[in-house]
Amino acid sequence: MAIRHQVGLKIRDFRKAAGLTQDQLAERIEKSVQTVSQIERGAFAPSLDTIELIARALKAPPALLFPATLSARKATAKDRIVSTIMAGAIKLSTDDVETD
Repeated sequence: MAIRHQVGLKIRDFRKAAGLTQDQLAERIEKSVQTVSQIERGAFAPSLDTIELIARALKAPPALLFPATLSARKATAKDRIVSTIMAGAIKLSTDDVETD
């Protein structure tokens, strides 16, 4: 699977975990909903500037939007679950997280 497809899947997973529609994400990054759709489907490779805008909109570090390894391996269900968990964890406030 091409990197643009893997990045698109991660963006989609983070967007859904954040409870946003494609329309809402598009508005936040000042792009069209068609552009967001193309990015998520891997039909369009976003620029690094767009990746940065998306990361800010999703409150996620940009690095988490890239595959853990830049290999051409197919993203697995486990990869998607981990992305979803990470997206949820990022939204936790310091009050939500207890430390000893």
